[in-house]
Amino acid sequence: MMFWNTVKKLMKDNHIQQKELAEKLEIPAATITNWIYKDILPDVSIAYKIAGIFGVSVEMLMTGDTKETLESENAHLRRLIEIVRLAVN
Repeated sequence: MMFWNTVKKLMKDNHIQQKELAEKLEIPAATITNWIYKDILPDVSIAYKIAGIFGVSVEMLMTGDTKETLESENAHLRRLIEIVRLAVN
């Protein structure tokens, strides 16, 4: 599942161990291990806390899309829209 892959990448990039994340979330580390192993999404409130810890959106955790990726895709879509407008006129 993308959620846990993204969280694990963010943990690695920010040098945060699973135990540290669990402490910040005020839950047992075994709970996070269980979620990852069984590929279970946490409660929405926990997902928002995780997003807050890493300074990202829950959407980014779910999709793995970074802000740069989204901005690049939006720029590409704007160019396509402009091409279509020119073709129609």
